[in-house]
Amino acid sequence: FLIVLYRVINFKDYFKMPGLIPLLAMLCSIGISTLVNYRYNFKANFIFCVFWVLYFCVLYTVKNDRDTDTVKKYAENAAKFFILFTTLSVIASFILLAMDYSEIVVIEETHFSFYRGFAIGRLWGVFSSVNSGAVSAAVSSVMLLYFILKSKKIWVGILCGIDIFLQLIFIALADSRSGAVCTGVTFGTFTIVMLIYKTKEKKAHFKVLAAVLCVAVIISGYFVPRLLKDGYNEVCIAIAEYKTENVEPGDESAGETKYEPNVIDRGYDLSDDISNRRFDVWLGGIKLFLDSPKNMIVGTSFKGFPEYAKEHQPDNYLVNNDLSILTTLDNEAVNILVAQGAFGFICAAALVIAVLRTIIKGFFKVKEKNRALIAMFLSVVLGLSSSAMFGSIFFYHTAPNAVIFWPMLGAAVFILKRETESNKNEQN
Repeated sequence: FLIVLYRVINFKDYFKMPGLIPLLAMLCSIGISTLVNYRYNFKANFIFCVFWVLYFCVLYTVKNDRDTDTVKKYAENAAKFFILFTTLSVIASFILLAMDYSEIVVIEETHFSFYRGFAIGRLWGVFSSVNSGAVSAAVSSVMLLYFILKSKKIWVGILCGIDIFLQLIFIALADSRSGAVCTGVTFGTFTIVMLIYKTKEKKAHFKVLAAVLCVAVIISGYFVPRLLKDGYNEVCIAIAEYKTENVEPGDESAGETKYEPNVIDRGYDLSDDISNRRFDVWLGGIKLFLDSPKNMIVGTSFKGFPEYAKEHQPDNYLVNNDLSILTTLDNEAVNILVAQGAFGFICAAALVIAVLRTIIKGFFKVKEKNRALIAMFLSVVLGLSSSAMFGSIFFYHTAPNAVIFWPMLGAAVFILKRETESNKNEQN
């Protein structure tokens, strides 16, 4: 909060940050929504207000006079810390799998259940959200790819390569479609950006080959975790059969013991629903949005929409289903529309436009030494944005994925803006 206070006092040193005005408008939006809906979980909504101040004003915003190298180093250090966190978490998850550990955790207020260790056919590990953990692993993988290209030391490349393999194994054992999609998008984006830079001055047939390679990378990024999952299941079943057939002679359980493999299998999913209930959830959110003029303008607040639904729409799928009381709408755009109404949604759209404008203006003006860095930034941002279509990621979330999204986005738009200004000065 001292940092926030300092930046408020010295606002003129930060106000040129691209997208800052829409973000400040979003802060106003969540504040208004929290106050208007004070009867619905005010404390939890206020906590989100605090997190948004930290996300937007501390993690995202960069001082006007910072040089590119300083921001680059800051972003690389953030990436290294995120990789370390995810790697340790993935290794700890593998240890829980080896220990055959399983635990269920139930949230009393909503009856929502999540797991630790290996449970219901998936490896949750130490992550409270298996999909969030898989997305973190995908993001870490593309960050590791950047450091492989950046470093000239063979041992660094080998270690990063091993770490990427571990991350992909976790995505496979988590059996997360969100993680698989994020993997395809992150690696695909990185490949596309680098090849655009490399083939900018090349002939047409080189660009066609580059496009084919990009498509192959995107498809591979999605299917590699699925193939790893199938390979793991085959090995797991073979080991279980071997243990069953080779019980120690004289063992009282000989002939009776049957080892059950920890096979990755999401048999509980709804096979006839491609969205796995998400369409019903989104429709429930839209019904809340259309319930009153107040909801359409300023929303119901994010932490307040379950209570609002129970009071005003008790038949709404969000609070009347065979699973639990839902506390997220599994899509950040729908989250904003329901929680903060049209005001918040318009502010978010203005942010997207401001960011895209900065990226488009500066994309081809980036110096060669920073191109891999920009590729990594855009890969992380687009990868997490694709995941935000299926869950809460960077607005209504307080997990590591949100914490890494904002500094990566902020560093990306700042460096692109600075490179654009530098290019103009050189031309003049």
